[in-house]
Amino acid sequence: MPERFFKLPQALTTRRDLTSSDKLLYAVLADRMGDSGKCWPGVRTLAGQTGLCRDAVADSVARLERAGVIQVERRGPGQTNVYRPTEQPVGQSPTDHPCPHPENAAGSVRNSPTVQAKNERKKSDSAGGKSRTQVSEKIRHNQTDQVNQTKREYDPDQIIAYWNQLDLPAVEKLTPQQHRRLLVRLKEHTFLQHWRTVFDKIAESAFLTGSNRRGWRADFDWIIRNQTNYRKVLKDAYYDHPARLNAQPHQRPPRPTHLDWSSEQTWNDQANTAAIGAAD
Repeated sequence: MPERFFKLPQALTTRRDLTSSDKLLYAVLADRMGDSGKCWPGVRTLAGQTGLCRDAVADSVARLERAGVIQVERRGPGQTNVYRPTEQPVGQSPTDHPCPHPENAAGSVRNSPTVQAKNERKKSDSAGGKSRTQVSEKIRHNQTDQVNQTKREYDPDQIIAYWNQLDLPAVEKLTPQQHRRLLVRLKEHTFLQHWRTVFDKIAESAFLTGSNRRGWRADFDWIIRNQTNYRKVLKDAYYDHPARLNAQPHQRPPRPTHLDWSSEQTWNDQANTAAIGAAD
């Protein structure tokens, strides 16, 4: 099978406003036009025949069209363009200026308008990334300032002093674990805004100050142990219901050795009745 060659008008080779990629693409298009004077290959086909990437093919088509060498009929999405030669001689250059791109395909691809636009977008994205990084750093800096301000305004010694002035289990000195827990609670908006209210509610609650069946009293470690305890105090979950104050542990009546099934109540009925009476 004989080897094929592309023909390129000699006048076109001297054009300095076109790159070597543009001239190579023109030779492929001219070969496809033949005697019909038009062709409609796809961008993928042209890229395969010229060895250029698709972006480089699109850039070369645009330069050939601007230079008046070819006419391009764009038929819309999903359809290939139709290429025709122009009546203007291919050797006539609108402007005679040095080629802005190196005379090789690689240089054409690197400096093509499409690639340059992508590079500009990358630079813009990089600048935007720096801006976002700066914003993030500023936010972190502000958060750190807020935490430091919180530590200054709500010093643990000040909080302990307020706790100790109430009739609650006294705190002499925080342990390292308690200190860490207190700082964690102070980062929570609810505790930060209402810790005085929480302490006051504990001091006013008979149940939390020992009037319960175990004689248990809420201490400072209990209130800062987690975010559940102080939130329950704020919601009055430990209200002083009469049944909860001074309640005695429930005791079942002694189990009889012999049950009189003819009686009106069995032993279980008697136990349930006793439990209801204790609750009342």
